[in-house]
Amino acid sequence: MSSVRAALPSDRIRLQELWLELIDYHRALDPRYPTVLHLREVVMSKIDEATGSFRFRLLVAERAGRIVGFALAEIQRERPRPAWIHELYVESAERRRGVAGRLVEEVLDWFGSEQSERVYVRVESANRDGLAFWDAYDFEERARVLERIC
Repeated sequence: MSSVRAALPSDRIRLQELWLELIDYHRALDPRYPTVLHLREVVMSKIDEATGSFRFRLLVAERAGRIVGFALAEIQRERPRPAWIHELYVESAERRRGVAGRLVEEVLDWFGSEQSERVYVRVESANRDGLAFWDAYDFEERARVLERIC
């Protein structure tokens, strides 16, 4: 069984590895998935920002002492206190074992304790597994973002 806890500074390298796997996962679904220069550094910067800010919660899921997944969530302070689940990833060997669900439940509990009124998650259109996962948590499509690649 996996456990969930807050990320520690000592988790940075493993979190970066998993985050880069998440990006590769999205690129495999859609080769047009956007990229940035200095990706490794940008990801590490986001990890550092998340662990150093009261607005963010960066959680890790562990199995047998090894980090196998993570979630990054944010609560914005203005009313109605919108909450975002920015990232959710579980390595492929650990999927369909309830790990993502444990991460999401922890995040949703935090949102509830902070009286967030709405929770948002962005899911790539090509990510059918992701869409089905969020549907099971009663997330509904409310808007669409259209993109034109120049």
